[in-house]
Amino acid sequence: MCGRSEEDQEKEYIQQKAQEAINNLKFLNLGIALMHQMTPLEQKVFYMHQIQREKFKDIGVVLHKSEATIKKAWQRCKSRGDKVLEESVY
Repeated sequence: MCGRSEEDQEKEYIQQKAQEAINNLKFLNLGIALMHQMTPLEQKVFYMHQIQREKFKDIGVVLHKSEATIKKAWQRCKSRGDKVLEESVY
């Protein structure tokens, strides 16, 4: 009886880890699809704002662009991200 329970626990653990791996691959695929649709400027803005948590003003200084240009690039990133996410569901 105890052996059966251990087997069930092991199967459940393996299924849980397999589902985590599938979710990670889906997320990775989504990120790659999004990056392929972005311009180099949008990629830099996305990285600096989303990953490094820089402010738009600071990003503009580093990239030698106006804050308005950086904000527009960020809006395009968000729009494309929403589109890629929507397409991935189907």
